[in-house]
Amino acid sequence: MSQEVIDLIRIGHLVFFALGMGAGLYFDLRSLRRINTPFTNNDLAEFTRVHHIVFGALLGLWVTGFMLLYIRTGFDLNAFTPKLQLKLIIVSALSLNAAVIGTFVLPRVGRAVGKAALDLPLREVLPMTMSASASLFCWLSGLVLGASVTFKTAGWATLGSFFAAEFVVIVFGASGGFLILHAVMRRRGSLSKPMALTPEGQLTQEGSRQRSAR
Repeated sequence: MSQEVIDLIRIGHLVFFALGMGAGLYFDLRSLRRINTPFTNNDLAEFTRVHHIVFGALLGLWVTGFMLLYIRTGFDLNAFTPKLQLKLIIVSALSLNAAVIGTFVLPRVGRAVGKAALDLPLREVLPMTMSASASLFCWLSGLVLGASVTFKTAGWATLGSFFAAEFVVIVFGASGGFLILHAVMRRRGSLSKPMALTPEGQLTQEGSRQRSAR
């Protein structure tokens, strides 16, 4: 295979990574910005579109990744460095997390239209928060692995300690931060009132809707 073709595959791999990471971060940041704003049908439609983009990017990563893997190792397991093995683990985790989001998170958002994330019970919203933070951890880990020269020849001891610490900071940090925010907002009594969709498809507060019905 010519070097030009290999370069094209590498460029494609980077493009798919950038597309997936960008869409994933947008999903997480938009959700965070609207954490105390009721979900609407437009939110659900946009989240679904972003999820499809991430899913397509992951598919592209797998295809181009396997091509590069064959070029580099010929699928000889003895040639799989710790860094390469960790990359495969991260992309697998991203794919699994995307499946979880599509199967559980998006349907839950659909059922929560008219309510804010902070209005939902912790047993429902905390797994959603952990899924979003796990996605952030995986994308950032992939970026660090791809950019770092130090990790290119590092062993499992170095990689394991670094990324274990990163996992604790991002995933458990985000989940703990949400728990604190949830408790503070409830204590202040500033959670948004439940919203309901009118027959015309507009959001209205339940209290005002009930008063108008009287």
